[in-house]
Amino acid sequence: MKFLSLALPLIFASLNVSAAVLPSRYIVQELTKNSGSGVYQIEQDVLFPTAGEPLVLRETWWVDDENTMRLQVTGLRELKDQFKLQYVYQGGLRYGLGAGGRMQKKVAEDFIEKYFHYRSYDHLISDLVQMKLLPTSALSKKAVRNLKEVEFKPEPLVRMGRTGGSISFVFGQPAPVEGEGTPGFWIEQDTFALKKFRLPSRVEVLAEKQSPSPRGLLFPRARTVRWGNNAVQIQTFSVTAKSGIKADFFASNTLDTVNKMEGIQNPALKSLVEEFYLRFR
Repeated sequence: MKFLSLALPLIFASLNVSAAVLPSRYIVQELTKNSGSGVYQIEQDVLFPTAGEPLVLRETWWVDDENTMRLQVTGLRELKDQFKLQYVYQGGLRYGLGAGGRMQKKVAEDFIEKYFHYRSYDHLISDLVQMKLLPTSALSKKAVRNLKEVEFKPEPLVRMGRTGGSISFVFGQPAPVEGEGTPGFWIEQDTFALKKFRLPSRVEVLAEKQSPSPRGLLFPRARTVRWGNNAVQIQTFSVTAKSGIKADFFASNTLDTVNKMEGIQNPALKSLVEEFYLRFR
């Protein structure tokens, strides 16, 4: 009886945690509300580790939604005139200028920036189902207008977990006791901020210091990107809502900078930078 009296509170606590898991569709709806509205200009530094001071590249993003973006990358200090990239992302394609003219390619599977800018929860749910992080039942078109309509039914691949010291809704299969982590999405319970995700390729992004910005954007000021034995830091220092930007700003025919990645003398560091911009940008 003593064992039973000790076990009952734990059992009820477990049941309460399960009951608190909201439907995945509602969680994704709330997450996409944190993506704001209109065009944003985001300035951030990408820090690549070295034996001494990190190599810092300055990024400026203009973001309309998960499918429509523009990126400019410039080197700092001695790389100011040697490292320059400019891309336009439109309709699942990435455009840039090379020495031979305009180039285009399909946006990489590991393009990580889009996950902080989904405006359409249907698009995000579809992508999560495709990655097998949500069940196909999440594709149901029934919208959840408020919590009174929520049925707290267990859903495959949806559970509660903890990351970065906060409780989160977690999408994906639980990781085995031993072995590498499984793909998943961690969305903070209280704010519905994206705290962490791990893609099927095992690329992992940890997002911290989420701060509110104009027009409803909740964006992390610090991120860590990990893959293999590599880790790169991203520090955001400016988020601005922009008005008056026309649609043709995101057109590929407005590109005016020929891409070049020069001036990095260390071969290993150069390879790391090239991989980052090939896979994640």
